[in-house]
Parts: sequence; structure tokens; C-alpha cells
Amino acid sequence: MKFGLSEYEAMIYITLLSNGPLSVKEITVMSGVPRTKIYPALQHLAKWQLVSLLPEKPLKAKANPPDKILAERLKPLEAEIKQLKKAVVELNRLHRASKVREAAEKHEFWVIKSEAKVASKIGELVSSAGEEVCFLLREDGIALLLNNKYYNEVLLRLMSRSREVHVAVYSSLTDFSGESLDKLRLLSELLEVQYVDYPVSTNLCLVDGRELLLFKRESRWVDMKTDYVGALLSHDFTVNFAESLFRSLSQRSRPAKQMLSILESHWLSFKPRMSEAMLLFSQAMVMSTYQALHGAKNGFSFEVFKATGKRLLEYLDQKEKLKLIGPTLEETLKLLASFFTIYDGVPVNISYDKSSQLLTLEVRGDLPAIYREAAFRELPVPPSPIGLIMLGVLEEFGYNIFHLKSSFDEREGTWLLQYRLVVQPLEEKELLSPL
Repeated sequence: MKFGLSEYEAMIYITLLSNGPLSVKEITVMSGVPRTKIYPALQHLAKWQLVSLLPEKPLKAKANPPDKILAERLKPLEAEIKQLKKAVVELNRLHRASKVREAAEKHEFWVIKSEAKVASKIGELVSSAGEEVCFLLREDGIALLLNNKYYNEVLLRLMSRSREVHVAVYSSLTDFSGESLDKLRLLSELLEVQYVDYPVSTNLCLVDGRELLLFKRESRWVDMKTDYVGALLSHDFTVNFAESLFRSLSQRSRPAKQMLSILESHWLSFKPRMSEAMLLFSQAMVMSTYQALHGAKNGFSFEVFKATGKRLLEYLDQKEKLKLIGPTLEETLKLLASFFTIYDGVPVNISYDKSSQLLTLEVRGDLPAIYREAAFRELPVPPSPIGLIMLGVLEEFGYNIFHLKSSFDEREGTWLLQYRLVVQPLEEKELLSPL
């Protein structure tokens, strides 16, 4: 229906507009409308004053100008369109409000405390998996999966889902006691476990490449009792890195059942890939300590750290095929902050204020002994390969880095490091870039 006209009425009206006055027979031939439908259609068109019937023999009809007549027909439609436009504006307003709320409610980091809650979250993630569940487990992660209290919630659910989705379980031990090896052996009987010699300070659970759960057992500050704590991350760049990490593990792992006899003898047939990274870091630490003992300025040590960070970044890129440079500096800093948690078990926040050119690195919590020593000695970077990687990354983004201060609040357990970032001149960038 167009303007309240039927298809036949519209065809007749257009034929009359195009050809002038016509008889019923001529209308039938030119419009293709059956003769029996012509008379009722003409009467309806005449009622709407779209055609005039001419009192001739044979009867003829002519089309009236459409502008005035159809304009009247358009008025109610225009009013309806106006109302629809208002409705669209209101709906858009509601949609924008919902997006604002969604953005406000969207978190990239959730903290989960207590063994029961961490186990429950693992069970939820396993149940929600559509394609893949990946675990990298230390001793405390294996212990949680094997805990009888959560058998139905975690392990049984994981064993059941392994028939529907791909389940990849990797284990890396630092404690080779009989108890730890027995638990690894038991888990290997229940699930297909791959062993990889890879140093991490927390357990990882990645589901469908979209959510990453970090969890570990640690001592509570209040009563020094041990309990589990977890962090659920949904930040794209961090999750994407975890996905590439698991792809790397799949290429260098071996069946845990085969590795158990080697592990029991305290001898490993392959070394951690991070060993070279640790060697580079050790070299920088030795140089820094040497300069400090001989009264040299801290600036020279910092230059050593920066040079080492650049070498370390190149090593990870070329040898490990790990791309640590994100689309933006902010994204990359978020990734590096998560590395401190994954590898060192240390919560770190890294922020950059572009207006003041200040980059602030804040380390909080119960710091490991090596971190406390570095903080006391006002080291210009955290005592970790990740700290050096950060310096290399900043140079890759085209910044000259100047260390401003290192302050440690022992009472609060906070170590604050600040740097000024200055954009390198184009000529300097070209000199620094590899040929």
C-alpha cells in the first residue's frame, strides 16, 4: 500500500498520469489491470479526488495533479514521522546512558580472596568455556585442583568438560619434594598434563582467550595464615599475551608422566628459556653494584640498565617470538604491570602523565626480600628482567628515559619510582634503530 492505494489503484493512476484521459478499455491494455478491477479502482480514486470521471461515451477517466491531493495525505504521515524521530532521539539517549553505565561498570581487574572463592571462580570459568581451557600450575595450583573439598566443583567439572572442549594443563614446579611429585603424578593420572620448566610466581587459567585468572596461595598480613588469592583479568592485550604464552608452552613442554622420573632425580633435560634473560639481568646488577661500590654516579648504572633492557627486548622478540610492543604505550604498560604479578608475584601499577612527561611505577604490598633490598639501595629499576624490559620498551616507543627518584616507605610497604620521558629527536631515533 502506498498513500492508502492498492497496487491496482496505483498502477491505474500512474497510467493516467502518463497518458492523459483514457477509456476503460485503454486503461486495461496500458496498465495490465484486469477489466473487472478497473471500475472499483476508479471509484476509489475518484473518491480521493485523484482522478476525474468524464461523462463521455465510452466512459473516460483522467488523472488530477497529485501535489495538492497527496500533500493532504502526507500530513498525518509527517506527524507520525515526527513522533518517530522523537522516539529515536529518546531511544538513542537511553542507549548512550546505558553505554556510560556499561563503561563505568566494566572492570578489567577483579580481586578474589579465599580458597573457596578462587575454587568457585575456576569452576565457573571451566563451565563457561566454549572452546578451550588452559592452565599453568605450580605446586599450590595442583593442590587446589586436587583438594577433596572442591572435587565436584573443579576437578570433576574439568574432567567432564575435557570431552567437549580442549583442555591444556601445564605444570612447572620449584619444589621437587616427594609430596609435590606425588600430587603431579596423581593429576597426570586424571588429566593429560604437560610439564614445562618455566618460572612463574602464580598460577594461570585462561579460558577461550578472553579471561585470565591468576591465583596463588600466600600468607595473610593480619594473622600470617596462608590462603588463596586470585585476580581475574579481561584486558585484551594482557589476555592476548597469555594466549601467545600458552602457544609457546605447547611447543616446549613434555608429558608429565615421562618427566616424573627425571624430576625425581633433580635433573632436568632442558633449561628455562628465561635463563638467558636472568643472565643479562645479573650482568647489569653486577655492573651496577660495582659502580655503586666505587662511588660512581647512579646515572651510569641506569645507562647500563637501559642498554641491557634493549638487548633483552631484542632477545625475547627474535628468540622467543614474544611481541611485547602493544598498539599504544598505555596498553603496553598495562601488560608490563601484569608481568610483575605473573612472574614475580608483586603487584605493580605503572602510569604515564603525558602533560608532565612523568612515568610513575608504584610497587605495593609485602615485598620479596630482593625487592626490599633494591628499594633500600634506591635502585633505579625493580630487580627483575621485567624492569629492564620496560626500559627497552620505552626506548622502542621513541623516548629518552631519565630516572628522577626512588623512594621507599617501609611502614606502608610502598616503593615509588619516577622517570621523565623525553621524545627522542628524529636523528637520534634513526641512529638507535637497527639497520
